[in-house]
Amino acid sequence: MLTENQVDIFLNNHAVMPGQHPVKPSLISPNALSVVRILNSAGFQAYIVGGAVRDIYLDAVPKDFDVATNATPEQVKNVFGRRARIIGHRFRIVHVVYGFSTPKEEIIEVTTFRGSGDAVSTENRPAKSATRVVSESTGILVRDNSFGSIDEDVERRDFSINALYYDPLKNIVYDFHGGIDDIRTQKIDIIGDPGTRYHEDPVRMLRAIRFSAKLGMYITPRTSDPIYTMGRLLEGVSNARMFDEMIKMLLMGYARKTFELMMTFNLIRYLFPALDSLIIDRNEGARILRFLNLVFDGTDLRIKNNRKPNSKFLFACLLWPVFVLEFKDIVDLSAGFIDSSRVYKTSKITVVMNSVLQKQAEFTRYPNFMIEDIKGLWYLLVNMQRRDLTDERIASLLTNTNFKACYDFLQYRAGANPAMEPVLQCWQGILEQHNIRYDNESLQPEQKEKPVKKPRRPRKKIIINKEL
Repeated sequence: MLTENQVDIFLNNHAVMPGQHPVKPSLISPNALSVVRILNSAGFQAYIVGGAVRDIYLDAVPKDFDVATNATPEQVKNVFGRRARIIGHRFRIVHVVYGFSTPKEEIIEVTTFRGSGDAVSTENRPAKSATRVVSESTGILVRDNSFGSIDEDVERRDFSINALYYDPLKNIVYDFHGGIDDIRTQKIDIIGDPGTRYHEDPVRMLRAIRFSAKLGMYITPRTSDPIYTMGRLLEGVSNARMFDEMIKMLLMGYARKTFELMMTFNLIRYLFPALDSLIIDRNEGARILRFLNLVFDGTDLRIKNNRKPNSKFLFACLLWPVFVLEFKDIVDLSAGFIDSSRVYKTSKITVVMNSVLQKQAEFTRYPNFMIEDIKGLWYLLVNMQRRDLTDERIASLLTNTNFKACYDFLQYRAGANPAMEPVLQCWQGILEQHNIRYDNESLQPEQKEKPVKKPRRPRKKIIINKEL
């Protein structure tokens, strides 16, 4: 670990002085500035790091702000008291919360400088002095609470564009790996040896893809080439962490581009293996991709229009082709209207749903509430294809809370599969009869819309008992 004088020399060698960079305190969240100031006042180093600094260089508005410090999580907790909470197991971090439980709530993520962690143990052979734990079966770093100094921390960052540190008190940017040049030349380059870094944490491969899709940058050959052969390492990542990463990749406004890149690098097989086998099928693949592209475009447009994306809807769409295949022995759901007697005289519809979702849970673990929501969407979709639609059944479907989502779903299916057009036309007629209008925004010409204001919550009426 460097001495204080050595740290100063190290920083000066990588400093971008005021007037030579676009970052300034006014572009930083006041709460993030407060965190930096308070940590400095307590005698600790603190910097705005990562995506926020990168986004300002890209002339974009940062969505969140992270702070890196030499204070340990416990020291950060002591400084901020009840405002702070320590989270995480793989790498402990601190969330400093401002405006708790208010519309203006903001979480500043504070991480301690990561160290080289010389003492390493395995899960089955723990060492008392070890702060880094490696999976004995996969070699993946499963816990990393090795803390160090800033010179060690910069080597533990993933990509050069994310290794920019900003001191708002001095208005100085520190660029340790040529990140500013890489931002200018629009490239994503991993720090260190790619093979070693991917082996430590395979999710870095997905992060490279996510940043490429989000920022429109290309991945350098030395960063991208190993992904083709190292994708199998994703099998060793926990299914819960994979689900979290899928949320980041597919629900941030660039789902279609992200999915295309995952296909390019042959990573779908490690995330959605059953879907991957269908996509590569010569007969079904093209139609499935048309359907998914409509879904991705709709999701991306929804986010662009400042509307909250529906995660259960997206994952229900991703797994729908697999459900259709598994259900084909009973009835072909891709053929249009169906004979309900073949579906509901058996409980196999529930069995098939559970089977599809349980198999997928080995790769991406969905929350229980989402599993039930996905099954509810699928069940309603099957009902919408019934030939024997009575007035009573139609009324029941129209009042279902999932109907709007399923109607959008049906439009996507019809857009990719002509056999579903009669079903869609049938429901369009039903909606007209009931004076209901639904527009799937992704299937309409792009136009500017005024943001929808959230209705104000009505005040509760207080009833006073006059007899008291």
